[in-house]
Amino acid sequence: MKKPWWVSWYNCFETMGPFTLCSPWWKSGFTMDEPERQTMCAALWAEDEAEIEEIIYGCYDERPEAGSIEFRFMEEHDGGWHPRDNLSDRFPWQSWMTKYWDRMEYRQKE
Repeated sequence: MKKPWWVSWYNCFETMGPFTLCSPWWKSGFTMDEPERQTMCAALWAEDEAEIEEIIYGCYDERPEAGSIEFRFMEEHDGGWHPRDNLSDRFPWQSWMTKYWDRMEYRQKE
């Protein structure tokens, strides 16, 4: 059964390239590393952490090597959780996010 998750990982556009994640996501900061990495956060529907990893690895135009993405956390929430209810100026809800979140599953397409 799919559950809502709040997930964060480090992304480096310079080394990992572009991605398309058909779920609500945000850049929430940057590291001091060289090359600089972005701190990414996303709200996802998934069964477990293995599915989350598959979703994140699969969203990149060129799939990163296994183990190359550093996840910060994967927090499971109950079925009543909605990311829009817990957001702030740092994580604003955008209108494009609604259609992806409301289908209550993850699909890598519109």
